[in-house]
Amino acid sequence: MKLSYSDRIKLSNILPPTGNVITIRILDDLRRNLSATEKEVKKYKIKLVPQPDGKSSISWNPEFEADIEIGDAAKDIIIKRLKEMSDKEELTIDLLPIYDLFFPKEKEKK
Repeated sequence: MKLSYSDRIKLSNILPPTGNVITIRILDDLRRNLSATEKEVKKYKIKLVPQPDGKSSISWNPEFEADIEIGDAAKDIIIKRLKEMSDKEELTIDLLPIYDLFFPKEKEKK
């Protein structure tokens, strides 16, 4: 699945923090797949940028997009999480592109 680096970060941030041992192993693999590789860090100039408040933000080449392997079990976990967020009205506008990737038929209904 083609994902921008921004989408990879957002997707990582919504993954459930708990589950059974099988779910956690699947999530661990998924988080690793979503993380930038050393090669990507170099190629797309991913870096931490210090902010005036003492915190850091991440910057990268906006053209950075990669094909990320997401297995069926991981897709099911993501779909369940996005559905939960939608049902609880916790989705935000910046998550809409990710939602549309996993629920393309709903996008077509618009």
